[in-house]
Amino acid sequence: MTRVVVRPRIRMALFMIISDVFALAGLSYLANGHVVADRNWPGVGLGCALTLIGGLGVWRTLRLGVIIDQSGLLVRSFAASNRLVPWTAVQSIGSEKLFLRGGRPFYAPVLQVDGIGRLTAPEVGSSSLEEAEQKAADLRGLQAAAQNYRPAVISG
Repeated sequence: MTRVVVRPRIRMALFMIISDVFALAGLSYLANGHVVADRNWPGVGLGCALTLIGGLGVWRTLRLGVIIDQSGLLVRSFAASNRLVPWTAVQSIGSEKLFLRGGRPFYAPVLQVDGIGRLTAPEVGSSSLEEAEQKAADLRGLQAAAQNYRPAVISG
């Protein structure tokens, strides 16, 4: 089974811009000769903190997305920790209207998961109901393929 990675491109672009602003603000503050030359330690700390926050934001942004493979779905979000949903815990996969985006309905696959309940996957959603249903069908096919997946055993 192949590994599929789905990334939210618009959200990634926005997070990248915000993170870059923090990093550049910190670097430009440190580049000011008066902060370091005058030994303004709170200012140096502020510049380092802004640069570190921006760098951490860039790193978290580059990891955003949903990874689908034979073990299940790995959801990587910006602020929360990674969440692995194994295929064995998924009871059913359907598609529903989640919200309105720009006055148009937005549809996405919805997974019923043991112990979690209803889990939406807006990263693989669409404004077209047919496309969202096709993605839900693709996920059901990947779930079936993962449950039938048997790794090759090499004896010798």
